[in-house]
Amino acid sequence: MARDYRKSNDKRTALENAYSDLDIFFNRHPVTKDITTKTDAEAVKRSVRNIVLTNYFERVFKPSFGTNLSSALFELNTREVGSRVGKDIVESLQKLEPRINNIKIVASDQDLDSNRREITIYYNIINGLQKQQVNLTVNRVR
Repeated sequence: MARDYRKSNDKRTALENAYSDLDIFFNRHPVTKDITTKTDAEAVKRSVRNIVLTNYFERVFKPSFGTNLSSALFELNTREVGSRVGKDIVESLQKLEPRINNIKIVASDQDLDSNRREITIYYNIINGLQKQQVNLTVNRVR
């Protein structure tokens, strides 16, 4: 679990701040009828996925948010483009997601003519779980 412990003013207690985000599907909790939340590693995983799959200029007032990954699908499919995409993803995640570090990208280039990229992102959560991963497949929409 990803936990961040801080010392409070009272010497007997410590505040525990878990990472939590709202569920982007706005599902209703069956008992409390409130919006469900994603916590700890699931919250960070959802955030990483949202950052990587968001294109530039999709967010109003945040034109540089995201990685613009879909634009790389329309370029020539070479290993150089794949390495540049990996660098762009690492830079965006370092800038936009402060809860993770030690980011590694593995992009498959098995089928260079299919206009599809399979990307695996490995990262560690700060003060939390080590060796987390997110698997993504990005297809070109015709």
